[in-house]
Amino acid sequence: MAFPLTPDPAECRVAPRPADEVLALLSGTPVAAASPAAGRLAAVSSEAQLPAGDPADAATVAGIVAAARELIACNNAGAFTRVFAFYTDDLIREAFGGDPALAAQVAASFATPPAALPAAAWTELLDVRGVRVLADGRVGAVIEDRDPRGTVVFFMIFVRAGDRWLIDGQIDVQAAGTPAVGTPTP
Repeated sequence: MAFPLTPDPAECRVAPRPADEVLALLSGTPVAAASPAAGRLAAVSSEAQLPAGDPADAATVAGIVAAARELIACNNAGAFTRVFAFYTDDLIREAFGGDPALAAQVAASFATPPAALPAAAWTELLDVRGVRVLADGRVGAVIEDRDPRGTVVFFMIFVRAGDRWLIDGQIDVQAAGTPAVGTPTP
């Protein structure tokens, strides 16, 4: 696959995550923060600090690229109920749970019909690299994308759920001195 590429909203085909399911996760007790090594939510200042692992096979790499591409397509589609379909329950609880104001924002976004972002606001997938199998069996990959706010680099950690890859962790790769983002960006 040649990068960069801009996923079209029409590529968002995943079924929406039911609003009541997500809201129940948000209203529950947040999951204890994972250590940076576990990688549920963390930040590092360089890719050299990311978890090591064995190179993934071609089928796994293709699956991770497809998941990243469709996640961005759903974001470009403004389909946030579908964006949540890419996250594990634990990641949703840890990233968004226990904050009533955030839960109210999410509930409002679920009540609003999806509307594709203007093409000028679409996120572009710049690269998926370093796909590797981590010691705990999850799969990590460096995902680099760009939207009108700028370029971001994440190390996303995926788990296999049936025939799909779900995001179970995210490590933000930031320049030194940049404040930690701390939550996944749909």
